[in-house]
Amino acid sequence: MQNDHSAFLGSEYVRVKDAPALAALRERCTTDSPISLHTVFPEKMAEYAGERVQITGISYYHMGFVLYQLRVIGGALINGHWPEEALEDQELGRVNEHEFFGLAADRYFAKASDDGSLVDIRDRADRLLCSLRMRNVPSAVEDINRVAGLRCSFSFARRYNFEDEIPDSHQSVDRSSTTTSNG
Repeated sequence: MQNDHSAFLGSEYVRVKDAPALAALRERCTTDSPISLHTVFPEKMAEYAGERVQITGISYYHMGFVLYQLRVIGGALINGHWPEEALEDQELGRVNEHEFFGLAADRYFAKASDDGSLVDIRDRADRLLCSLRMRNVPSAVEDINRVAGLRCSFSFARRYNFEDEIPDSHQSVDRSSTTTSNG
């Protein structure tokens, strides 16, 4: 379960998922949700399908569901709150350009440190990349692994403020196409 742990940070640019994914999300939240999550969604979600937008705020609904306030790039705020499931990492579409734009879960994982006091983020070779102090380590491990399933490797590393090695043959990765704040 999401535990007040957002996959995306304020001021980041993301992409709204396609219209069929948004329709399925609205249907699932309307029929299967005991907490009426659909009541806070924008009425015309499908109008923004595929759009690149900027996150202007983050809030949390009942039971820790992460909700985002969005702005059209160069435009006005979009009324309503957007669930994390409606958004995607804009860099995932660049996977053919470099391996760091592939899904972070294929490259990284989180686990509790040996003494259980920290969350360690490691690569698939079990190399330690960073350790985080979190108030609830088991929940944080679950949340960070969930985020790894939503972000590309490059964005995930920036989200958790660590750097991975770039092989010499790929030193020209364009890192200027995304904007985020660390937190």
